[in-house]
Amino acid sequence: MSTAVFVARTAAAAVISAGVALVVGAGTAAADADPGCWASDITAAEAQAAAGMTAYLVTHPEVNEFFSSLQGLPSMEIARQTIAYLTANPQIQNELDGVRAPVFELRDRCGVPYDQIIGGVL
Repeated sequence: MSTAVFVARTAAAAVISAGVALVVGAGTAAADADPGCWASDITAAEAQAAAGMTAYLVTHPEVNEFFSSLQGLPSMEIARQTIAYLTANPQIQNELDGVRAPVFELRDRCGVPYDQIIGGVL
């Protein structure tokens, strides 16, 4: 999943359902989870990414304004506008990827499937 889609989801809705989705998505593998891949590790990575995204948006008001303007739009329109914005602003794309890098690494290391991504963060 690209940062564009992630940011679109983040801007469109709060990550309120993260805990519920985690329990559903990670529950089947909980007994077999490797150290560092427990539900608590995943939620900690999500919290870190959410805090990083919050700090980024607060310190980059023009980016915050753009993503705030997407609220209430249909999902496909959010994705289209986000992709166009990040394509036109590759530095912002790279910075947002940096905020999410630890989450990408944890997801890949722990084998969290994309269809079980939690709240659009992981």
